[in-house]
Amino acid sequence: MTSDLSCCFYNLGLKAVRENMPAKAISFLKKSVCFDNKNTNAWNLLGLCFLRMGKTSMAEFCWTESIENGDCTTARSCLNSLYEDKTQMAVSALAKAVTKAKAGKYREALTQLKSNDLLTSFESPQLLSYIGILEYLAGSKKEARAAWQRAVLLDQSDTRPACYLECTAPVEGNLMHRLRAAIEALFCSRA
Repeated sequence: MTSDLSCCFYNLGLKAVRENMPAKAISFLKKSVCFDNKNTNAWNLLGLCFLRMGKTSMAEFCWTESIENGDCTTARSCLNSLYEDKTQMAVSALAKAVTKAKAGKYREALTQLKSNDLLTSFESPQLLSYIGILEYLAGSKKEARAAWQRAVLLDQSDTRPACYLECTAPVEGNLMHRLRAAIEALFCSRA
């Protein structure tokens, strides 16, 4: 009986896709896979709907579920296309962000980076360091330090994020402490 309900919700989802209503289709397809977790057609279509909505991480999850449930050909093809598309989108978003940053539009550069699903879900230490720098330049010191702290956790061999943290630590005390911090910042920037 549950597989019949799964099939019914799958068909409703398919109809919603054909009517160009991916959000409605997603709600039907979620019910379909709840009633039959092995319905690879529903998983695959759900992945396509999430992709159309710009939710690439969810699309990837759906196709991974489909592969685990036996549909290797369709889901693997979708995943390969997704990885190619995500890489191209990420490279494009990064290039646009760099252009905006060079123009001094740090907040816009951050928006460009954070609007890309791959860039926000893939935590590269180098990318987090760059985001931290943009946050700092945009005046968001707390967010900058958070990005650098995540970068340090992911790759302790790259000393730059730790140096950024040290150089941007709140300086307390007198002029001598401030001078020492400035000198250390100078040496950190050369590392």
